This record gives sequence, C-alpha cells and structure tokens, in this order.
Amino acid sequence: MRLILIRHADAEDYAGSDFQRNLTPKGRKQSKKVGAFLSSINDLDKSILVFSPYLRAAQTAELVAENSAHYYTFVEDKRLGCGMSVNDALEVITELAFEDTVIMVGHQPDLGDLIAHLLGTNALTVHVRKASVAIFEIDSLRCGGGLLEAFLPTMYM
Repeated sequence: MRLILIRHADAEDYAGSDFQRNLTPKGRKQSKKVGAFLSSINDLDKSILVFSPYLRAAQTAELVAENSAHYYTFVEDKRLGCGMSVNDALEVITELAFEDTVIMVGHQPDLGDLIAHLLGTNALTVHVRKASVAIFEIDSLRCGGGLLEAFLPTMYM
C-alpha cells in the first residue's frame, strides 16, 4: 500500500478558533503546487484523500485535489485533527487499507510522530514543514514498517 502524508499549507495565525483558521494566499499557492506534484505520480486515480476537519486541512485537501490530474474520494475524519496520536492514524489507515493509496492531510507534530513510527523510531519526531509531502510504501503498520520513497517541501516541487 502507498501512503502519502501532507501537512496542511500555510494558514492565518488567528481566527475565531484554531478550528477556523483559513489558508493564506501563500497556503493556497502551496496547496496548488502539491496538487500539481501529485499529478506527476502514476496510479493515484481512485485514491482516498482523508483529511482533518480543521478548516486549513480541509482547504488544503480541496485545493490539492482541484489541481491534480487524479480523481480522489474525500473522507473527513475527526481523528486526524490536532493532537492525533500514532494509534489514531494507524486506525484510520487500517480502515482505508482496501485502497492502493491513502493520502492523509493533517497537522504537525502529529504527522512527524507518524513518520518517525513508520521509519522505526518512536524516540523522535520528524519536523514536517507546511505543505510538505512524504510518500511511503507500507509493508506493515508496525514500527519500522514503512519505506520512505520521498519527502519534499513545496519549494522543491
């Protein structure tokens, strides 16, 4: 199974609540770049794009899909909100594992913790910049069960 992790793009610093923070113009541009980048990857049609219910993550997912040449099934999942645990993420991935590719849009440090787990260490968190993409081939969801194929911030897309 392929797993693609995307941190939400740049968002405004303040809003009525953390849940309601919109993407900035920079964040919208970043999301579009991620979508264009995903267009260059083969076999993403009919992938599941699962995202946090926080507005900035939902907007990132929407813009990524709009600017990609692939078709995605959208799933919002509250378990991917800020504070997601590695176990929450693994549960979501397990539920969606019938798909060849799962694309997940979430938050930091949560995605960094998941990346560290997939790489085989729970002793550190990987820093994930806004709108960065990590692509894994997953053999197992156990610690160390992922092979990192790519890890790119938008400046290299």
